[in-house]
Amino acid sequence: MSRASWLSGQRCSVAPILNGQEEPLETECAAFEIEDRELFAWLESALSCLRGCCGIEDNPPLRATDVFDALDELVNFLIAGAPGTPTFDLETDQVVALPLVKNLAAFRLLRISDATFYAVPRRASLDQSAVDRRIHLRFNNPVELEASVLVMDEFTARSVIEQRFGAFATRIGTGTLIMNEGD
Repeated sequence: MSRASWLSGQRCSVAPILNGQEEPLETECAAFEIEDRELFAWLESALSCLRGCCGIEDNPPLRATDVFDALDELVNFLIAGAPGTPTFDLETDQVVALPLVKNLAAFRLLRISDATFYAVPRRASLDQSAVDRRIHLRFNNPVELEASVLVMDEFTARSVIEQRFGAFATRIGTGTLIMNEGD
């Protein structure tokens, strides 16, 4: 069952235009039912976020099935860069002396077809405390240091992004908490 197969309910018609040799070839499709028009509004918002990662020359081809196949990763990509003040309450195996944490840095990736979308957000620390084995950290809204898309194989794209992130982490400096080695 494909991710798009759960769309049912309301009616919506589409008429895709296929790019032909000399002029567009218009096609017709009967109306089909969709479950929730809000899904399309959310998807448009999500795709706008991805377009924000693209430069003027960047225009990676995206197929609807590829986007729906990556839906869980797309949601995670959007959540990781969403405004808000995330809080982390951690418990360790031993009592820790918590060094001053000034920033949280990470990069986020999303692979759709041949394109790897990425962003490097930094969040400033708002609050931190450590009592015994419990650590409390709270961070501010993200500041996006870089966002882009790379159209290349996944291994090479990850390597390029890790190098870019390493340069940002060095520039941000000491007191930076790096999540999951950046990713």
